[in-house]
Amino acid sequence: MKTTRRSAGWVLAIWLLAGGCQKDVGLVEVRGTITFSGGPCPAPGMIIFAPLEAASGENLRPASANFSTDGEFAATSFKPGDGLLPGTYRIRIQCWDKPPHDFEPGISYLPEDYEPEHLVIESGTRGPIVLSYDIPPKR
Repeated sequence: MKTTRRSAGWVLAIWLLAGGCQKDVGLVEVRGTITFSGGPCPAPGMIIFAPLEAASGENLRPASANFSTDGEFAATSFKPGDGLLPGTYRIRIQCWDKPPHDFEPGISYLPEDYEPEHLVIESGTRGPIVLSYDIPPKR
């Protein structure tokens, strides 16, 4: 009897945790395209959405999206393409000619001083939000 209760307790705990991971309520679909000087991306890359501030009553959660040379992406917080929680995000785009390795710095296709504006998503926003980033040439 003790084992059955313990097993039931574990099943309940796992079920509750799994339900918490499926929190798409409040997520806003965010997708878009990245180009380089109006053309295709020179290599696949990643866009990172680093939360700076949560919208009132919301939680903070980082997100990311991969893109291929076509530059299309869809932000992922919990499961692929589900979007972002309302809040303010710093945007970081990575596209490497030579990725960093061990203690050696990488060689990026992006100019060193390129920094997109912060993304602000208000509570109650309905998606999709469609973003477009055109990376200028390196100097």
